[in-house]
Amino acid sequence: MKKLLLNAYEERTLRCLLFAVAIFNVLDYLLTEIFLLLGYRELNPVIDLFEGTLYFPLLKLVIIPLSLYFVWWLRHGVGKRILYYTWFTFGAYLSLMVYFVVHLWRFNFLAHFYLNLL
Repeated sequence: MKKLLLNAYEERTLRCLLFAVAIFNVLDYLLTEIFLLLGYRELNPVIDLFEGTLYFPLLKLVIIPLSLYFVWWLRHGVGKRILYYTWFTFGAYLSLMVYFVVHLWRFNFLAHFYLNLL
């Protein structure tokens, strides 16, 4: 089976998607820390094992960006499939960011509501 190489437009798209996933990952780390302080729990069972340890920021801020670089490095060996996998990852992180924003908005709204009752 012949692997179809990425053209210049697809490489640029892949680069932007990987960069966006890296930004989402940092935001995920920061927002997870905020939600943990508010009393929420980590829903990812693998990450939950590392939460509260030195390995948690190492995993989120070092290992995941290195894996994104590895994906970029493999782009010619995998072919166009890598673009589809990266779009899926981007969509998953985007939905997670929407989840965070909705919950932060609700928490902020409820906090102002309760403070006005006092």
